[in-house]
Amino acid sequence: MPKTDRKNGGRVATSPLKKPRKKSATDAFIDRFSEIIETGARKMDTGQLRDSEKKFNDAIDRAVANKRRRETA
Repeated sequence: MPKTDRKNGGRVATSPLKKPRKKSATDAFIDRFSEIIETGARKMDTGQLRDSEKKFNDAIDRAVANKRRRETA
């Protein structure tokens, strides 16, 4: 008679098959937006890339400033 582990009842514990986790809509959006930015950046020279980054950062700064103003009102 083969020996069995009494704690586990002689069975090996297995995990159920896991379904692949779906990305949230926000994660999917960010991933796609990142791909678009990287594709565009590859087509730019150094000067164009620097100007583009500056414009992007300025737009983000304005958006954050507007959000702060609305919250304090």
